[in-house]
Amino acid sequence: MKRYFVLSFSLLILLFSSCEEIRNNTSTKKNSQGAYGEVVLVMDSLQWESELGYALKTTFQKPFPGLPQAEAYFNLRHIKPSLFDGLLKYQSTIIYVTTLDNNSKANRRIQGYFSKKSLNKIKKDGTEFIYTRKDEFAKNQLVIHLYGRNEKELIENVKNNEQNIIDMIDDHERRRIQLELYRGKEEKDLTKYLKNKHEYGFRVPFGYDLAVDRDTFVWMSQLGTDLFRNLIIARKNYLSEAEFEKDSIINWRNEIGKNHLFGSGEKDTVSYMLTDEKYLPVISKKVDFNGKFAIECRGLWKLKNNTRGGPFVSYTFVDEASNQMYYVEGFLYAPNKIKRHIVRELEAVLYTFKIYSEEDIES
Repeated sequence: MKRYFVLSFSLLILLFSSCEEIRNNTSTKKNSQGAYGEVVLVMDSLQWESELGYALKTTFQKPFPGLPQAEAYFNLRHIKPSLFDGLLKYQSTIIYVTTLDNNSKANRRIQGYFSKKSLNKIKKDGTEFIYTRKDEFAKNQLVIHLYGRNEKELIENVKNNEQNIIDMIDDHERRRIQLELYRGKEEKDLTKYLKNKHEYGFRVPFGYDLAVDRDTFVWMSQLGTDLFRNLIIARKNYLSEAEFEKDSIINWRNEIGKNHLFGSGEKDTVSYMLTDEKYLPVISKKVDFNGKFAIECRGLWKLKNNTRGGPFVSYTFVDEASNQMYYVEGFLYAPNKIKRHIVRELEAVLYTFKIYSEEDIES
């Protein structure tokens, strides 16, 4: 268990050894703005229309995983460096792009952010291609610089580190969503109830109700006129590493759906939940979930009678202190709606999950 987490974390550090993260004083700055999933890309217009621009579009606008219809990972908004001013600087996620082989006015403007020492370092080392700045112009802001000696090298570096760059932006988006989500009302009584009864739980957003409450399973739902959000927690005794295999997780998920969700039961007329792998295979990967090694799964669910369905995102991990395996999931039913930002919101809630100690319960 521990060695898997250390390995994945070490690889991430290695991949971003060239990443220089700087956090500025935010006490007097405004909050960042912009829609969730929106990325402002500041670069030369000709390069935006070149092979480099195409590579960036392919990277940041690839399909968001686990959705029934294709939706781009991010909405890209290209801005010329000369026009990047005013309110645009308050955008939540900003990416500057430049290459040293292009001496256009736009590139010279972007390269003005670099010191002579940094420029010389880039010229000598083709593996140098990224650094980040936190809260440069606004609070809760991520600014990324992507750079290279030439377009070919930069394209190669971006492609080789594509998912790690996306994960960095996703992590920033998740924290931003959490700030917005819990800035307003919160179901604090329900959060406290889960903490005291089960010794675990999420920070429950406003509007969620407790649908099912059993010893090893909890289901919370938020029902709207045309949108149905859901959060579930299941746990069992941890037996072996084989339980982290994708098929094992899906089997457990299907057991949960059959035993606890909707009209659970064995009869054909009963409408319980299943994982819909015929339409879209489940996508899984290893992740760091609040400091624990976990398997993230994304895919589609459906009711047995095919009357409802939609996307889900889940995390499976072990609490080593209690030897309990946990499965936490967010799933939704949102026909005819853009689903990417709702899944991101569910993911943000899942990341508030916490297992409490006896000291926490007594406080």
